[in-house]
Formats: sequence, C-alpha cells, structure tokens
Amino acid sequence: MNDALVLNWFGEDDTLTEGLREEFRGSLPPRPLKTIRLGTKYANAIEPGDQIAISISDDSNNPNVIGLARVLAVKKGTIEYFGRTMEGLENNIGAGHWERVLRDMQWVYDKANVKIDSVVTIIEFVPEKTA
Repeated sequence: MNDALVLNWFGEDDTLTEGLREEFRGSLPPRPLKTIRLGTKYANAIEPGDQIAISISDDSNNPNVIGLARVLAVKKGTIEYFGRTMEGLENNIGAGHWERVLRDMQWVYDKANVKIDSVVTIIEFVPEKTA
C-alpha cells in the first residue's frame, strides 16, 4: 500500500460495516460517500484530491485496508451546525440525521464527552476502482 492516510472503521459488528464493504467490492458503480469524525485531525491532514485508504479493523494500529478512495470534500464544524443545516449528512455511512450522528458519536467516542457543540469533520470520498 502507498502512504495514503488511513480512515478506519471498527468492525466488531459486521452489520455496521457491511454497506461500506459492499461499496468497495466493485459490484456497484462508485458513488460519493461521507463519514463524520470527531475533531479536526482529518480536516487538518487531508484535502480534496488526496487519496486515502479505507480500513475495517478493531485495531487502528493494524489496519485492514479494503480499498482506496479519493477525497472530494472536507468540512469541519459543530454537530449542532451540521444538524441545523443538515449540510454534509446526505450519503453519510450509517447516520442519516443529526440526532443519530450525536448518539452514534457518543457511543463510538464514549470517553471523549461528545456534545452538540463538539467539532467534527465531514469527509466526502469516492471509492477508486482497482485495476
């Protein structure tokens, strides 16, 4: 694999990552997808046009890359902002509305004290076909 930044999904429950896996199996035409991440780490590390690696692994230090993707957009703001405007929530993997985003992020980042005014990064990407 190249030196692309890795975006990881935890895969302890296969039903939560099956849709993502399907997008990278190549049986569907590539379509833009979005993910929401707590904080600004990714907003500060990637920009449109960058290639990223998509991983499903319960150990983020040992990624299991399922494919590569191209970044289309990166936005940062608060959960409240995205909830009020609904900007960025369409085509999100897993969460379709901001209340679910808040609830899911509180579950994923249980120790991070996620609140409505927490800053998040929305990353829009499209899977890349492999040769």
